[in-house]
Amino acid sequence: MLVKVSAILSVVFFLVSLHLYETSHTKIVSINKSYIGKSVCIAGEVIKKTQAGKTCYLYFVRDETASIRVFVCNYSKAFNSLSEIDIGEKVKICGKIEKYRDYLEIIPFNAEKQQ
Repeated sequence: MLVKVSAILSVVFFLVSLHLYETSHTKIVSINKSYIGKSVCIAGEVIKKTQAGKTCYLYFVRDETASIRVFVCNYSKAFNSLSEIDIGEKVKICGKIEKYRDYLEIIPFNAEKQQ
């Protein structure tokens, strides 16, 4: 009986976590220095894409509140997904907030093109 309850609770937790992943986005304007080292998900439009070295790209993504830098290299899990996304396309990006020089940026671990 206890095993069944535990299994059911595990499934419920997984489904709730999946729903939160699919629906929750951090507004870019709210990302500040207190987010450094934390993971966030944002949704927005790619407004700039620049090659940064031989194997990396720097993206600029904006939502209705602000924009943020997204830095990805070819050894990242998110590289293949992001490399297929062009300027003007909608994207959902999840990653860790880091500081580079005076800028906050997202180092993505997941990226998906949005409709």
